Amino acid sequence: MNNDLPKIFDRATKTLCEDSLHLCYEATIASHEMASRALARASFLATTMFLEASANACLDTLEISEHLLKKIDKFPVAQKFEFFAQTKFGERIDYSLHTVQHFNELFQVRNRFVHSRAQALEWKSIDNGAFVGAAPTSKSLNIPLISTYFTVAHAVCSINVCHLFLKYFLIDLCKFNAYSSTAIVFSQVGQPTTTGMALGPFLYKHMQDWLKAEGVLLGHFEHGFHS
Repeated sequence: MNNDLPKIFDRATKTLCEDSLHLCYEATIASHEMASRALARASFLATTMFLEASANACLDTLEISEHLLKKIDKFPVAQKFEFFAQTKFGERIDYSLHTVQHFNELFQVRNRFVHSRAQALEWKSIDNGAFVGAAPTSKSLNIPLISTYFTVAHAVCSINVCHLFLKYFLIDLCKFNAYSSTAIVFSQVGQPTTTGMALGPFLYKHMQDWLKAEGVLLGHFEHGFHS
């Protein structure tokens, strides 16, 4: 062990962000439907995990006790973000915004997936008077509440919700720029700052082209290493 080397930390935010995107892309080019749906579901879970890891990274910037941090860790993810914004800047999340409502809906779906129980299907008519069972869906995003029925379109939708919320929270509400947002969310130091060492997501050109085609905007983050 070399004591001269600086201590670095890995919050898994970079991995989860990249997993969310790469798994979704692979779902779009999968050779068969079962593989596509499996990859889409994995992308969705990585997306929601990335959001919670981002909230935790924000909380790590605060000068609060470990005891309080453990209590906050039990909060819903939106409340974790709001605790940070209110403590740091005296700002509160506007829950009337569609961006925020969609964010909360994403976690309602995630919770239904994680705490899965038997749910009744809804009969829907198809050609020739036949009927097929379909999953109930979330209120606004129309994401199925049963993971079996989750597809790549739902994964893309979830990624859009994720990054629209992060853009609202980091840039619009907290008034960070892309550099400082990256420095906090992807920080490699114990207590993140807006100028500390960080390693943002890295995406090859084909991924950047795909995200552009899907309308996914990542301008609230910088890519790669900076210090």
